[in-house]
Amino acid sequence: MKTLQRIDVLSAAKMMGVVYACIGLVGGFMFAFFSLVMGAAYREYTDVGFLFGAVFGVLAVILIPLLYGLMGFVGGAIMAFVYNVLAPRVGGVRFEFTDS
Repeated sequence: MKTLQRIDVLSAAKMMGVVYACIGLVGGFMFAFFSLVMGAAYREYTDVGFLFGAVFGVLAVILIPLLYGLMGFVGGAIMAFVYNVLAPRVGGVRFEFTDS
């Protein structure tokens, strides 16, 4: 068994930022879709409903991945830092590698 003693903070932060940005992209597309649907549903009541839904949807596809990526980057850096502080005291995470 091998024990993970330290995590590179910047490496973990970048990886988590990219992972969360991808999750945010999926969420942004879902938000955009529902914004367009709801804008179209209320089009008969107001002329700006569809336009508002379209603009809000496009902004969601841009802003949600950026915000998720930023939060993932910061959260990944914090978690890696906390792990590096606690691993020597607690013992770290043990891994078992096999040759296959």
